[in-house]
Amino acid sequence: MLIRLQSGFHFRRGIPVRFRPALGKREIWHSLETLDRNLARTRACARYGLTSQLFECISLAMSSSEETSSLNKAVETFQEALATSDLHPVQQDLFQSIVQTYDSEIQALKARYKTMNAEHLLARMEDHQRVSSALEKIGPEINALMDIIHKIKEIFEKHGTRLVQPIQKASFRKHLESPK
Repeated sequence: MLIRLQSGFHFRRGIPVRFRPALGKREIWHSLETLDRNLARTRACARYGLTSQLFECISLAMSSSEETSSLNKAVETFQEALATSDLHPVQQDLFQSIVQTYDSEIQALKARYKTMNAEHLLARMEDHQRVSSALEKIGPEINALMDIIHKIKEIFEKHGTRLVQPIQKASFRKHLESPK
């Protein structure tokens, strides 16, 4: 589930009841480290996939943890062991390995997000530098054009509607070039 907090978007997923004793919590929460809804959706989908893999791995560990032909019996036995923290050392190692793999995949995702954010910011800085460079080159021409526009405005304000007759080019240039 995608949750919007003031700090940004977060991913929240409920932990199935049978896995809660093993994980020691009812929900999994992760910051998606973004304020952009579309980017948060993409990141939440990746987190959802990883949590699904985590639950599947735990489920497989539970089903293969006992040497019994009954899958239900194996699940029940593993759940009881989780509830009482009475796991066989091999089961404990397997469970710890599953959780560590999940945690490392989450950390890898976070690192990828930070890299993507850094690349985005670098691209924006390069864009800013290109625009700034272009503005420096055309700045004097823009200022000259702005001066011409202001002079034209002054001429029209001074003469008003009397400028119905066309002004000769030389006369118009004289008005523009004359100092204030």
